[in-house]
Amino acid sequence: MQTAYANSDNSPSFSLMALSAYLKQKGYQAELLLNNCSDTELKNTLKDCLAVGFSLYTGGTRDAFKIASRIRSFSPELPLIWGGYHPTLEADQCLQSDYIDYVIRGQGEITLLELLKNFEKPDENLLESVKGLSYKKNGEISHNETRESSNINGFPSFDYGLYGHVFKNASEATYITSRGCPFSCKFCCSSSFNRNHGMKFYQLSLDRVFSDLEFLISTYNLEKINFFDDNFFIESGRIRKFVEGYKKRGFNFQWTAYGRCRFFANAEDDLIKKLKETGLERIFFGVESGSQMILNMVNKQMKTDDVLLALRKITQFGILGDFTFINGFPNEKVLDVFKSLGLRNKIKKISPKSSVRFFVFTPLPGTEMLETCEKLGYKKPEGVRDWKSYEYHSFKAPWLSRSYQSFVNSISWAAQFSELDPSIGTNILSKLVFKFLAKDADFRFKHKIFFLSPEFKIINTIYRRKIIRG
Repeated sequence: MQTAYANSDNSPSFSLMALSAYLKQKGYQAELLLNNCSDTELKNTLKDCLAVGFSLYTGGTRDAFKIASRIRSFSPELPLIWGGYHPTLEADQCLQSDYIDYVIRGQGEITLLELLKNFEKPDENLLESVKGLSYKKNGEISHNETRESSNINGFPSFDYGLYGHVFKNASEATYITSRGCPFSCKFCCSSSFNRNHGMKFYQLSLDRVFSDLEFLISTYNLEKINFFDDNFFIESGRIRKFVEGYKKRGFNFQWTAYGRCRFFANAEDDLIKKLKETGLERIFFGVESGSQMILNMVNKQMKTDDVLLALRKITQFGILGDFTFINGFPNEKVLDVFKSLGLRNKIKKISPKSSVRFFVFTPLPGTEMLETCEKLGYKKPEGVRDWKSYEYHSFKAPWLSRSYQSFVNSISWAAQFSELDPSIGTNILSKLVFKFLAKDADFRFKHKIFFLSPEFKIINTIYRRKIIRG
């Protein structure tokens, strides 16, 4: 039997690659569906299909519904299964849609397999025993018992062949060595997964990691690996073993990864030096704020001093940082934002080539911060379709005044233009405009002038009209 997966573009999904690998191991076939496929291609794929699955983050529903509606028109009885972060956290809302029949909550491999087996031999009693499943029954929404997650070392390696058309001409690829996050930031969906949906933090064994990397590099002739773990740098002992294994196996790829400032603030110099020797180019840090009050409020579990300590340590060995901040949190004051701006300028002074980006706080489903925001007058989208354009530059918050809202929105856009590639632009005019906006952004950051920034206010307005309203 064939199981099709739907995705909106050519950006590889680890969820789909993990599910495909597991189902193929169990004797099923899996094929990727893209939105741009022709009607003929879609009909041929659906002909012998058992079900179609979607994996979604918050904000991706527009494309998902586009292809779901096409599937319904050709195969109205074919089950449509949604999973991933957003469907897990908004299962009730998802199942109110005519284009969603089942929602898999949390880790999906075993739940999906049991559901597919039920499609082959329908049994309502057995369906009720599938843990981690939500579905419609007699017009009512039912939620089965939560499934505790399984150690990911028991699952097969990602099915990169699902996206062979992407990787065959690529010089770099993404890979993850873990699932979940051991921390519990109040604005993050991962902590909600841990708290309510049976998820735990798991890491692949390093032998498994090295075996996967050898396969990827030899198969696709890759020069660079981007590790997409929520946090690659958890424990220094494991990182030292990674360094040893990298050298022992003769790897020479360049790489990037996500980490926390506190890890590198406390890391020994010899470890950071060895990381550079293994090809580590850049580390992505979620700073969130230069205000200790805000960091404590969101349970970030770090100190503002950790940021510059970490930066100085990695800079001395030639490793770049990419730092992200968030403005617009509930209970935030102007002084908190100015502390973030000041920290941004210190980062740029120490390492001009490191990137610093600002976003506007946007409450995500299932998070503790969402509950706080609802008490302050925020109303989350009422239907699953209304999450179609969740983004982090122009969000409007009921707890912010109009001037303060414009203030934080302008900072996010200025950061965007400040970090632009100088060569961007399709013609001379656009290159000049982008160059001006980059210089303008740098000036504003240097002097912390954002309350009067009409150019970014115009950009924000255009963006909301063309992108958000679609």
